[in-house]
Amino acid sequence: MFNNFTQPVWILTFYFIHGILALLLLFFLQKRTEEEEQGVVLWILTVSLFLPVIGEVLGGAVWYMARRFGSNDILESYEEYVTYKPPMLEQIRYEARASYDMQPFSETLTDFEARSKQDAIMRLINSDVSRKGHYVNLGLTNRNSEMVHYAATTRNLLIDTHEKEIQLAKLEYIPADPTRLKTLLSAYERFLKSELLEGPSLSRLEKEYKGFMEEELASGNDRPLLLERLGEFHLYRGDPSTGVEILESMNEKHPLQAEGYLVLLRYYYGRKDWNQIRSVLSSLKENVPETNIPESRRFIVEHLLGEEL
Repeated sequence: MFNNFTQPVWILTFYFIHGILALLLLFFLQKRTEEEEQGVVLWILTVSLFLPVIGEVLGGAVWYMARRFGSNDILESYEEYVTYKPPMLEQIRYEARASYDMQPFSETLTDFEARSKQDAIMRLINSDVSRKGHYVNLGLTNRNSEMVHYAATTRNLLIDTHEKEIQLAKLEYIPADPTRLKTLLSAYERFLKSELLEGPSLSRLEKEYKGFMEEELASGNDRPLLLERLGEFHLYRGDPSTGVEILESMNEKHPLQAEGYLVLLRYYYGRKDWNQIRSVLSSLKENVPETNIPESRRFIVEHLLGEEL
């Protein structure tokens, strides 16, 4: 009797009936399984058409083991990766483009055979970079006398432009107007960061800038911007302990403003002082609303915190 079941007709009948049952089971399971698992069901039943019984048993066992002990961490990480929306990093892209544009300019100023020296100098005058003095000095040390002449003329022109910018901002300054205060302070900052001055000239400008801010504070003008700039000045150009004291005082008087915390974070990060960084981050998270943190700095704060605000 067993030999009868091994005949081709019985084998074909078994495969036919098994195939129909597999298709019915497929339709039944697809309506009751989640969308992401339907492909697995289809694969198991397709294999079962060629390996009846064995396909179902092995496929079901593998499926169970995968659901019981498997992990979706990789898929979840990939989903986070493809759906991640980075913060607004236009400032970083702008600075990167500016650095890229200045690279051939640096090569021109140091190249004795460069032909477009005057064009390179004109690009420097009209460019929006902070270290113009650095590039001017490259031209001043060039072996080509024509380049040295252009660089010296450009340096004098840039210094004169910065001085006139400060003078104009002083004439228009009104203590009660925060916009005019920012304009004047920014004019000083641009001149100091230009690296056009050195020696007594630089010391004289630093003294004038610090004196102005201290006079404003003594007159009762304790706007956050004034405290922020004076504290930052002391951190990098004066007495760092005084700068820290001013910024901590600012954070006490204006706890909802993020700028004082951010200046301290940048200073402590440069010194790799992790204990102080944790302290400042804790105070910032506790006191400052997320909307008060500039979007261009929010990503950095979240990175240091290790979590979203």
